[in-house]
Amino acid sequence: MKSSECPLSEEEPGDEKQLIQLSKPYVSVKDGDILSNGGSQLWLDGMLKRCGCSVIAAADTLMYIEGRTEIPISKEAYLRVIRRIRRYFPTIPFRGIPGFALPFFMNLLNIRRKNGFRAAWGCIPGKLTENIRRQLEKDIPVPICVGAGFHRIFKSRLVRGLRLYRKESGRYVWEKSVRNHFFVITGMEGDMAAVSSWGEQYYIDLKELEGYSLGDGFGLFTNIIRIKRLSGLNSSGHISEG
Repeated sequence: MKSSECPLSEEEPGDEKQLIQLSKPYVSVKDGDILSNGGSQLWLDGMLKRCGCSVIAAADTLMYIEGRTEIPISKEAYLRVIRRIRRYFPTIPFRGIPGFALPFFMNLLNIRRKNGFRAAWGCIPGKLTENIRRQLEKDIPVPICVGAGFHRIFKSRLVRGLRLYRKESGRYVWEKSVRNHFFVITGMEGDMAAVSSWGEQYYIDLKELEGYSLGDGFGLFTNIIRIKRLSGLNSSGHISEG
């Protein structure tokens, strides 16, 4: 549920927040006069429209780390990229791809393309923020899976998911909550992180993320995908459309 009356925080004059940004423009798709922030599963057909967030997160991350330069990309060209790599990412009907499985499928494509990158699932519970910061500082976006919130089984109240915020006039305003969802972290502003989801920019509170991850199977279901560059290997170029 959208709420315009739940501001998380407000920036005060003189506030100094550590900013970590990617060095190149993040993936942006042009659809008429609209420019997106990353791709969106809502552009896909069939089951992927419902559970294709993992494919979008993987595609956007790979396009960035392989140095795709023609940004923004047209929507038609972007969808051609998705169709081309789709076979590497088998999805479970109505469920998508489990978080721990996505790095395996990403690595199938990494190895096929000899791009010099490898992906791995997760980090030590309670160390998400530290690992997110480290990966962004290496100029690598951070795909993340927000699990179902299994800790709600052990509590009397329903856990609605991890909160997504909009930034409005210097304030972070809660807009919706998500679970069973992949998105990509593209930067940090102090205790907040900028994320790309459904082709738009949102923010998450990293302290809330740490708490949600610890409660959700002690980091088993809510965690990041760590990506590193292998030494001695060079990128082969961007993902082609045809």
